[in-house]
Amino acid sequence: MTFSEPLTWTCHVCGQRRPDAQIAVYSIDARIGIIDALPEGVEVRYNVRYCRDRLDCMAGAPEVAEQWRLSL
Repeated sequence: MTFSEPLTWTCHVCGQRRPDAQIAVYSIDARIGIIDALPEGVEVRYNVRYCRDRLDCMAGAPEVAEQWRLSL
């Protein structure tokens, strides 16, 4: 399979679309309560994409993950 366009991702911290090589992923695991009919205590992984070459995005990734975790 050949793609004519380079693979890009949106940074969850700054919102910019970046090439694949400039994006990294910060992951955390969390136990959650009842959501979408899942039983209580189900473990969920949050994967936050961030710009690997921008200090603000690297520092902001854990904050975004925590906001997502608290939003459930």
